[in-house]
Amino acid sequence: GMGATVIRTHGSGTLDWEKLYPHPLDTVAAFPTDDPASYDFAAGDAWLHRVVDKGFEPYFRLGAGQFTFGAGLPPPGTPYNMTALIDVMLHIVMHYQEGWGGGNFTGHGLRYFEIFNEPDSSCSWHPGPGCGQFWNRSAADFYDLFDGIARAVKRYDPHLIVGGPGAALADEGPGTPWYNP
Repeated sequence: GMGATVIRTHGSGTLDWEKLYPHPLDTVAAFPTDDPASYDFAAGDAWLHRVVDKGFEPYFRLGAGQFTFGAGLPPPGTPYNMTALIDVMLHIVMHYQEGWGGGNFTGHGLRYFEIFNEPDSSCSWHPGPGCGQFWNRSAADFYDLFDGIARAVKRYDPHLIVGGPGAALADEGPGTPWYNP
């Protein structure tokens, strides 16, 4: 074998926030983020069991799917309930970490969580073909969301390893919003 022991969950198609919490963020009154009945974990659980049952450790990506334009959020300039999205992400971690809402992965040692994928491919950072696939707001908006999710997850369990995002354009130069020397 190749010696790989960790599988990144981005691209699963089933572990994306908008699949696990299949409601618009402005409907939290009808679908509370702290109510397991507001979530649909069945397909995500089945996919993740195939990973852990083969002995792999998930590198769990918290974010939107590759076919959900703009991270499942309303268009730029339109407010959205960031607090609700942070709470959705936290409850996804709780489901896969401790069994909240019927999860049964507690014995599998989930400890790596990545926040989003390629937000730097957004139209506000890089206008052009294919922009906005994973994020369609500003860098500052992403940093605020990232900070909120990371802090919520670390408050929940300081031993979890939280990082990310997977960057699209790691070769940007000085003076760009996503500078990475």
